[in-house]
Amino acid sequence: MLVSQGILETRQGSGTYLRSTSGTALPLATARRAGLREQFEARLALDVEAARLAALRCSPADIDRLRRLLAERGDHGGGDKAAFVARDFAFHRAVIETSRNHVLIGLYEFSSELIAQTIAATLDDDLPEPDMAAHSAIIDAIESGVSDRADAAVRCFMAPVLAALDKALTS
Repeated sequence: MLVSQGILETRQGSGTYLRSTSGTALPLATARRAGLREQFEARLALDVEAARLAALRCSPADIDRLRRLLAERGDHGGGDKAAFVARDFAFHRAVIETSRNHVLIGLYEFSSELIAQTIAATLDDDLPEPDMAAHSAIIDAIESGVSDRADAAVRCFMAPVLAALDKALTS
């Protein structure tokens, strides 16, 4: 979709490159209006596929990097919300980068503002913030090299947030 809009360009044997940032306002505005549930669904789609690919492509250095970023992320604990969102985003972006799929990486960067909003939304009282154990389970699943395990870890990670959103929509 981004290639057809002229935003990304794919070059056989070379990778995917950003061609233009113009024309991105409409898709971002549409995504903002979609609602938090749909934003989490889109994030889940990106995160699941990235984790599946990361499980197949990761190196020991990737796992070390993910564990370091998770340690730096820490728990929120009511501190500086923006700084925590940035640390959490850095961890999740590293999972995407570990997939080694340049289109997924580009989509994640394109969606970075919306993804940061989903992270921030879990710091309010209405939605549960996935804890360190849930994040660590994603790393463990990627390290296992089993793509289905990585898929399940991400789905398990997101399930409480999606359930809380569903409950709020039906209340």
